[in-house]
Amino acid sequence: MKYKALLTDIEGTTTSIHFVHDELFPLAKRELPDFLHRHSEQVIPQLENLREKIARDTKRAIESVHTDDVIALLLSYIAQDKKDTDLKVIQGKIWRHAYESEKVKGHLYEEVPGALKKLHARSIILAVYSSGSVEAQQLLFKYSTAGDLSSLFSHYFDTKIGMKKEKESYERIARFMEIEPHDILFLSDVEAELDAAAEAGFQALQVIRPGTEPSERHRHIATFEELNYS
Repeated sequence: MKYKALLTDIEGTTTSIHFVHDELFPLAKRELPDFLHRHSEQVIPQLENLREKIARDTKRAIESVHTDDVIALLLSYIAQDKKDTDLKVIQGKIWRHAYESEKVKGHLYEEVPGALKKLHARSIILAVYSSGSVEAQQLLFKYSTAGDLSSLFSHYFDTKIGMKKEKESYERIARFMEIEPHDILFLSDVEAELDAAAEAGFQALQVIRPGTEPSERHRHIATFEELNYS
């Protein structure tokens, strides 16, 4: 496979699903009440959005909606696994505190750091596309188990550019990167994401990690070491 840029998913591709679901998400849930009471100034736009939503849904005056009401709403979103943009931003801020205080390090599969460095050294443009916020993506690679790898990436994309199972999202990414779709290789563990990328003209390759259901429509690799670095 010849390509000028590599666009990679994170969860289940570069990083264990268990790290995200068993470490990062519980940490954010645990720290959320204290964070919003002590550091609300860091997420003022998100708090205002959420207060307005609560006021609108409950037909209350916005002045009567307090931080504890927002916390209850966000905890309900977490319980529902709701993909809410404001929640993602707040989670990202909580994770920043955790990474910077060395409570947690970003997990990467063992071969990923070396492979990314080889690709970068060969002038392959590296980019990330994940459902987690751009800030959360950058933190994971900056405070990874292999050290700071964030500078290897030229672009980070989250669902603000579109949902990962929609062809149009990949078309927007290609336009933003100013690279023809057929010159971009997309890596993911999720078949529907690979389908959307392929429909947009991307090359698509499934990464098979523990628990991944192999696709019958896409080629597979088990590790990043199987990538063509030329």
